[in-house]
Amino acid sequence: MIRISINKKAQDSRRRGKKRKGAEGGKVARALESGISGRWTLGVLVFLVSVLVISWRGMPLEVPVTGQISERDVVSTCDFSYPDWIKTEQAMEAAEDRQPVAYAIIQTVPAEKEEHLNNFFKLVRGDDLSPPAFGPGLVLVPSLRLLSLSFQVLLPPGWEEKSLSILKNAYRNGILSPAIKRTLLNTRQEKIMLVDRPAGKERLIPLSQIPTAPAARASAAVAVEDLFPQAGRFRSGLEELLDVFIEPDLEFDPEKTEDLRQAARRNVSVIMSQVRKGEKIIPRGEEVRPVHIHKFRSYQEQLYRLQPPISLFYYTLGIGLLVFLFFLITLYFLKRYYREVSRSNSKLLLVSTVVVLILILARGLRQVFWYLPPGTMEFTRYISPVTIGSLLLCLLFGVRIAIFLTVVLSFQTALILGGSSGYLLVGVIGGIAGVFGLSGARRRIDLLRAGGIAAATGFLIIVALGIAQGLEPMVFLSQGAGVAVAGVISAFVALIALGLFESLFRVSSDIGLLELSDLNHPLLRRLMIRAPGTYHHCLMVATLAEGAAEEVGANSLLARIGAYFHDVGKIVKPEYFTENETSGISRHDGLIPSMSSLILVAHVKEGVELARQYKLDRRIVSIIEQHHGTSLISYFYDRAERSRQLKFNIVEEDYRYPGPKPKNREAAIVMLADAVEAASNSLERPTPARLETMIKNIIRERFSDGQLDECNLTLANLKKIEESLIRLLSARYHTRVKYPEGGGKGGNNQKVSFQ
Repeated sequence: MIRISINKKAQDSRRRGKKRKGAEGGKVARALESGISGRWTLGVLVFLVSVLVISWRGMPLEVPVTGQISERDVVSTCDFSYPDWIKTEQAMEAAEDRQPVAYAIIQTVPAEKEEHLNNFFKLVRGDDLSPPAFGPGLVLVPSLRLLSLSFQVLLPPGWEEKSLSILKNAYRNGILSPAIKRTLLNTRQEKIMLVDRPAGKERLIPLSQIPTAPAARASAAVAVEDLFPQAGRFRSGLEELLDVFIEPDLEFDPEKTEDLRQAARRNVSVIMSQVRKGEKIIPRGEEVRPVHIHKFRSYQEQLYRLQPPISLFYYTLGIGLLVFLFFLITLYFLKRYYREVSRSNSKLLLVSTVVVLILILARGLRQVFWYLPPGTMEFTRYISPVTIGSLLLCLLFGVRIAIFLTVVLSFQTALILGGSSGYLLVGVIGGIAGVFGLSGARRRIDLLRAGGIAAATGFLIIVALGIAQGLEPMVFLSQGAGVAVAGVISAFVALIALGLFESLFRVSSDIGLLELSDLNHPLLRRLMIRAPGTYHHCLMVATLAEGAAEEVGANSLLARIGAYFHDVGKIVKPEYFTENETSGISRHDGLIPSMSSLILVAHVKEGVELARQYKLDRRIVSIIEQHHGTSLISYFYDRAERSRQLKFNIVEEDYRYPGPKPKNREAAIVMLADAVEAASNSLERPTPARLETMIKNIIRERFSDGQLDECNLTLANLKKIEESLIRLLSARYHTRVKYPEGGGKGGNNQKVSFQ
């Protein structure tokens, strides 16, 4: 007796499938895809990181609101010093006032005056007057030349050099106009900085040594008297001459003056004021001002430094218990409502990565905002990164997970940012509003819309809190503006992070999935050319699956695109599938049932390989792998049962698909839509009644066979799916009225119309 069994081959195929499953998702996803041990490792790491990030440095105090009236005395429990910016600013202003103003020397003024004086000397000497010749031995001396010779005889020797020396000495320290010097004296300037730009020199000179133009002329007259005591008329003429060449040559240099002032400010150290233990930091009934914020920050920093290790240990222990409670609730939620996430290490890793990054970002923002000037404190007070996590989780996992984890993240980030109810309300309500705004998103630009909704919601929350607390309008409007800006920025950050997560974890959000809905995708075009019947079958299955998914609240986009690709494995041997037969002769007629079963089973494995080759989303790969589950290939199994004369041992497992069974609702819906669409083509007269009976039988058979045990579909869901499939298939097989004959050229083209 010949025994043919494909159990071993099927088991080998399953083992190869499990090995390939580890190849999905990239390096990060593979690193922890190792069963329960991987989940424990991931859980411990996330728990430890979360506790350390939240409890770092100890419990933060809530910073008072600027402009609010303090309802109690805030008393220091230790000595500390704080930067007294009021005194520091006063010291800086005093240092600025002590700085000299800068004046630049206008180099062209003394140079031009000296050149003009030299030209006068040449004119007096007659250097440019050359006497013309009138024959041998005769020279005609003109009157100007004669006058020049007379001056040289009458003028004292060395008068030119002495006159130039007097002029240069007048410009030695520069010359100011009387009005400018009077202004400088009124501002109590003792010195000014002379800047000689061409020479690159700077000189600090007492203001008393810089003459005005009249004073410089008077000094020049005194110098003329000293040098030419005997030449009376010449002396007065020379004095008048030099007066013409003495003018102001200094101009104000604002850039250098500002540089000197800024350098003086930088040289002033921050003045630290002391606060003693028991002294009031903020008295009761006093308005909170920036100086109080400075004191409070320094007080908090001193508490961090002085806290004993045992206090930090107790605080960390308490935070650890809270985080552990959040962990238990989250794990129960995922196991109860999202079993496919709780059983997938790579998906748990993705969720954990988003959560941990949001916590780290919240801690980083807390540290950055802590050291900003008090004037920006209210603008940044309620800024939180929770909206970023909400939007990412909604895109990657859906609305319900996003809403649940938004609440968890809001509590945890509130512990980091100060524990105020405002942080919690902004995180929870703003994040949920962003998730609702993103629900049904199909384009990346929809992220910006969701960010705008989160921003508007956060702004209204802060305004409501500010009115309820009696804050000044400028205070709560500033807080609300910060939250609104953070909401918009969160959308941009989520948009960037989404691309990184999709690349790193090899997953696709609904937005990324939408790119696969293009029927010009290379794999779909290949399917259309190689197996046109299968291609049209996939399109119809996609229509049925999308409608059914919408009825039960599943991801209709994922169901539709999964249906597009669910039978791509038939590309390899398209002629062995009925929808692609054109001759009316089946290739299976010449094969034994077990061989035909192998061919049908192989299209699932080959479809998975093609999907990975084309780098399709992991969820699409799962639908391809699960769309037949472990269902029985009943046609060939019955045929084998009827072929006992071949003396085969019939093993039912040989005629079942290797699975796995559908793990999510979308895969199960594609399975039912695929079976229903294929079976409907075999009905001779697909009337609504026959279609309804067929659909009910198929769903009942899949349910009884256990194919829907792992997909989280309820009986109520199955009823809605059944009704949707009946409605859509009945619409496909609707009847048409017969048109009158003779509709050709010149015929009677009458049509039947319905009112």
